[in-house]
Amino acid sequence: MRATISRACSLAVVLFFSAICAAQTDFTIIALPDTQNESQFFPNVLSSQTKWIADNQDRLNIRMVLGEGDIVNDFSDPEQQESSDSAFRVLDNAGIPYMLAIGNHDYDDAAPKNGRPVKGFNRFFGPSRYAGKAYYRGNFPTGSNENFFGVLNIGGKDFLFLILEFMPRPESVSWAKSILQANPDKEAIVVTHSFTYIDNTRVDFCDTNDMPAGNATGDDLWQTLRKFPNVIMVLSGHLTNGQAGHRSDIADGGNLVNEMMANYQTFPNGGDGWLRILTFHPASNTISVQTFSPFLKRFKTDTRNQFTVPYHNPHLQTGAGTLSGMVRNTSDCTPVAGATISTAGKSVTTDSKGRYSLQLAPGPYQVSVSAPGATGDTKNETVADGFDTDLNFFLNAGPSTPCPPNSASPSITICSPAEDAEVTSPVTVVAETTDKNPVKTMQAFLDGETVSTGSGGTLTAQISAASGRHSLTIQAKDNQGAIFVNSIDFTVIAPPVTPAPSKLSMNVSPAQATISLGRSAIFTLAVGSDGSLTQPVAFACSGLPSGVHCAFDQARIKPAKLPANIKLTISTLPVTSAQIVGKRLIWAAILLPCLVVLPFTKGRQRRRRCVGLLGAVMVVAVVIAGCQGLTTPSNHGSFAVTVTGTSADVQSSTAINLTLN
Repeated sequence: MRATISRACSLAVVLFFSAICAAQTDFTIIALPDTQNESQFFPNVLSSQTKWIADNQDRLNIRMVLGEGDIVNDFSDPEQQESSDSAFRVLDNAGIPYMLAIGNHDYDDAAPKNGRPVKGFNRFFGPSRYAGKAYYRGNFPTGSNENFFGVLNIGGKDFLFLILEFMPRPESVSWAKSILQANPDKEAIVVTHSFTYIDNTRVDFCDTNDMPAGNATGDDLWQTLRKFPNVIMVLSGHLTNGQAGHRSDIADGGNLVNEMMANYQTFPNGGDGWLRILTFHPASNTISVQTFSPFLKRFKTDTRNQFTVPYHNPHLQTGAGTLSGMVRNTSDCTPVAGATISTAGKSVTTDSKGRYSLQLAPGPYQVSVSAPGATGDTKNETVADGFDTDLNFFLNAGPSTPCPPNSASPSITICSPAEDAEVTSPVTVVAETTDKNPVKTMQAFLDGETVSTGSGGTLTAQISAASGRHSLTIQAKDNQGAIFVNSIDFTVIAPPVTPAPSKLSMNVSPAQATISLGRSAIFTLAVGSDGSLTQPVAFACSGLPSGVHCAFDQARIKPAKLPANIKLTISTLPVTSAQIVGKRLIWAAILLPCLVVLPFTKGRQRRRRCVGLLGAVMVVAVVIAGCQGLTTPSNHGSFAVTVTGTSADVQSSTAINLTLN
């Protein structure tokens, strides 16, 4: 009996210490930075990476491979699809778990802004790729691996691997929160393509222009991840200038979060095959990070690529931490130099690049920023002992000074309305104070009656006033109880009558023109509408003299195309050479009898009869010539031409003063 008990106790001790040793055993996670150029141009380099991982699985105790996004340059390209698929089949065959995040180049045509198309990505690395793999636990949205997660037991401890899409949408962030909330007992490692920036801060909306507003930047996503005490690491890639960056933050729950980015795609051979070896040392509470190339068979040993970080919060006791960040303009992201950062009685001014840094005792702070010509801002942040806390500000341009203030203290300057001004109702009232003490309240009185009350040293209000002379008084009171006033007089006049908008309006330019016979003139007809028209507008001319006509480049136009400019051409008919010859023949026929008959006519009475006969002939000839248009044209002079537009029962017109030479 004693022997049995002894053996049972020995077995229990062995199992106990085995469990402890298992929990303390080092393990490795491989991070694969952007492999896009390898997939497209150097598939042998990508294959060298996955083959090396398979060959060293046991030696390094490799438990997971995590892709940081941009598996390929374009998942619409069959060659890139096949080369990436073939390389990762090596890990499938070796039984090594892997999870690959989607990068901006992994969308079809590398166009995430075009509706995030993922047909190619999901065909090769969607849910079906992970079918039958026990560690694969779910995805979002349904049927897509844009976001997915897995759970893997390493050394007797479950780890949550949360893979998020490139700059996650709000619904994807909500899904991620639900997964973290449902797995509070598991240490979580998050992978997303864009998170840490090359300067060891987090990506914010000023750093890239990759996606429209509303898609989470690194800074945006951090505001969610920092709330979960089980998050221990965030891995990312994407950025190229600098190739690597990392930072460590203490989250709201006191958990340490290591954030690392790497991307070597601009190096020769599609990136030279560099990958990250993250070896976790639970016994020493450290993670050693190495950067190695199976293709080149060498390590990168500079401080950005080879370093050691704490695994969990080391609970440093230095008595100080750093608060640092940038102040930039919201509208154009330009650095704001000379801004003042203030907290807990300390302040610092931003440098020419908008950067600041403050040494503070660990603890929570309310941090304020102010800058000339900009609105201030205040944020709450906690400074961690022995760590740098990143806090950025984005400022909007402040309101301009209403008018030059009176320099006397205390005093009130009434900027609007001016003394003895004539204004319409409602009246805009703007006033500001000059006081060495803070101003608590300001009031406006119109003819002795209170019309507006506000706090602070500036008052802006709209007040209604009847026509006539009025007195405006502004009164202010500061925190010392001092009351000071200023008054002006002004006159309210009736506002001008504004005509109702026209249903159809037309205006012609130029409004007058001179045209020679046989020539034309071009006019522009500006046509507008108040939006109430339902029928097309048809155009016509009236008042044109004979031989003159008008033409529109659009004789009708739909209301939806208004306003529009219509080309109007007014033309005259030329006088032909045949008409000129005909005129000359007629006049010759008239004059010839006079010249031939009269000299041979004798007697006064016969001459009178002859002259009368010739006069009758001349009248008949002139009438005939006129009917045939062979006399001098009668359509010369000035004419009023009316251009009319008609839409159903709505009509509008404009006039042209036309002169014909």
